[in-house]
Amino acid sequence: MNARLLLHRVRARTKQDRLVARAIPQLLTFANAALGLFAILYAIEGEVTKGAVCLIGAVFCDGIDGRIARALRVTSELGGELDSLADGISFCLAPVVLIYSQFIISPRLGMASLVAYLCAGLYRLARFNVQCNSTYFHGVPTTLAAFILSLIVLCQHQLATYLPWLVTPKGICCLVCGLALLMVSKIRIVKI
Repeated sequence: MNARLLLHRVRARTKQDRLVARAIPQLLTFANAALGLFAILYAIEGEVTKGAVCLIGAVFCDGIDGRIARALRVTSELGGELDSLADGISFCLAPVVLIYSQFIISPRLGMASLVAYLCAGLYRLARFNVQCNSTYFHGVPTTLAAFILSLIVLCQHQLATYLPWLVTPKGICCLVCGLALLMVSKIRIVKI
């Protein structure tokens, strides 16, 4: 079926079509949250590679749910709030559990860096919800930070060869703290 025809059909004014149109982006948002949960559970079980893949899937779902909602003209305040809650699970909490499970960071510095990342991510999401500018982000998006940490987990053996300092506990702590600072920074990043 032609994409334009599908969009036209879903944009139709019948009540059933509108319900279907509203459900599509919300299902993607829930898939984002579910993939974040799966990432946490895999990390707890020691399957960090599967957890990292789940986070990358969550990044994909998060990237298209809003676009689809706008294309279908079914954006809502509820959808935005659900998206932020799903992002908190997938891009704030899940990366912390994944990094902790993979690198078992030292108790003092490591735990402090993970708490900083979690709090910075949650702050970043809250700031996004109240910010008025729609042309750029303030600070690095949580999705990008989580994507970077997922790639670190997936590519750690290659990184151990070429950047061995990065996959040490201190290197990971520095990276996590750096991402936390970038999330709460005032750096302007243009929305794509």
